Amino acid sequence: MEIRNRTGVSHLGNGRLLCFSADGHRLLTASGDTNHQFLCLWDLATGRCLSQRPIADGCYTMLWLAGETHVLMARPRKKALLAPVDPQGRARSVDIDYFGRAAVAADGTCAFASRETLLLTDAQLRPIARHPLAAFSHGLAFLADGRLAYLDDGRLLTCDRAGGRPKVLLESSELAALSAAPDGASLAVALGGRIEFLTP
Repeated sequence: MEIRNRTGVSHLGNGRLLCFSADGHRLLTASGDTNHQFLCLWDLATGRCLSQRPIADGCYTMLWLAGETHVLMARPRKKALLAPVDPQGRARSVDIDYFGRAAVAADGTCAFASRETLLLTDAQLRPIARHPLAAFSHGLAFLADGRLAYLDDGRLLTCDRAGGRPKVLLESSELAALSAAPDGASLAVALGGRIEFLTP
């Protein structure tokens, strides 16, 4: 693979998490060890660090929320941390347990998958619905019509935001990964050694 027009960025410590802005012009990174951890916002055109803030208690997954003024970070054995991108803003804990996968819709609706639960929230991170998970989910993606598609124990399911019963779209023990097209109109699903494209 050849990478063209690459802009290298330096980081304090080892870069562990990456998150593009919706327009692709900025990148959030989280890095460091248990003693020195930082959240940095980069301008990809120049490679310049626009802002930097320390992170408390580690960060294992992060999600840039709609509006891109805040980032939500999952922390082991603690509530999630909501931090403004502006380093002068104050970070605070929110009542969301550790999550391994997350997705955000255009209107700010969020989905979080922990080991046993799928949580849907509104843009203010207030719970809307919960669904049990049989296994750790390896994919979450919002569709154009607002439904959430997700993987759970060999099943591809969709659910609406009102908390209705999830619907099974596909069942296979080979289901391994899921991603939605930028417009949310179609899905790419990894099935063993092949990729299937679906229009739910």
